[in-house]
Amino acid sequence: MLVKKVIFIHLIISLGQEIIIPLDFITMVSFADQLSLWETLYSRIILIGIVVLTGYAFYFQRKRRRRSYREQNLFTRQLIDSMEAERKRIATELHDSIGQELLIIKNMALLALNDLKNKKNVREQLDEISHTASQAIQETREITNNLRPYQIDRLGLKKALESIINRAAQTTTISFTADIDPIDNLIPKEMEIHVYRIIQECVNNIIKHAHAAAGKVTIKRWYNRLNIDVEDNGIGFDVSLQRTQNERGIGLQGIVERIRFIGGTMRIESNPGKGTRVLITIKTYDRIDDKN
Repeated sequence: MLVKKVIFIHLIISLGQEIIIPLDFITMVSFADQLSLWETLYSRIILIGIVVLTGYAFYFQRKRRRRSYREQNLFTRQLIDSMEAERKRIATELHDSIGQELLIIKNMALLALNDLKNKKNVREQLDEISHTASQAIQETREITNNLRPYQIDRLGLKKALESIINRAAQTTTISFTADIDPIDNLIPKEMEIHVYRIIQECVNNIIKHAHAAAGKVTIKRWYNRLNIDVEDNGIGFDVSLQRTQNERGIGLQGIVERIRFIGGTMRIESNPGKGTRVLITIKTYDRIDDKN
């Protein structure tokens, strides 16, 4: 059996009393001091780490806010430029098409009035007036339809969207198809115009940029959501390299802003040579338990 030897030291205090303290106790006190020192060192390291991480998080958040602010300013400038370009386009159409046609009608009417005795010429002038007036009416309808599509109010959102696809199929070489569930009155009226413009811009992107042979628009309702799928078999593009300053970028950014405004989400799937697919989800306000 080993007997632990305890070595004592003598401590002479100022009172002259002699106190016997075990050396083990002094060793324990020394170890406690070292432990306290390490704990203090670790605490300081942890504190410094927290300060560094907090500073980095603050810097990263500030940098992200600055980038978001720059992107928002860029989009605002592009939006203003786009609005001005649209106004210029409308003014040009009014001047070059309807304005010119109204001038033709006026001149034809004056010629007919100055030659009332020649019934044949008068009839020809009146026929020309009728034909030109019909063209002016049609062009006026097209301009007003671009500003506010009447189909939404008269026919409902489903038929208005189908008219976009049908018109694109009739006026281009792209084979467009549509598969749209009954979606009228599922979202507020003020949101329907945004859905209309979103689909319109997606179809326009296919026509302008995709170089596709076929395009399809699918809209399905599922419970309290509308799932929109717009796809084409065109040349595709690298989504990660997409730049907001080009024409396609401005169009996509406009779609993103509209979707954000109505509380939806969007995902783009595309690769060079493999076509493009735009997936959009929009919440509705009424729960739909069946798909009629």
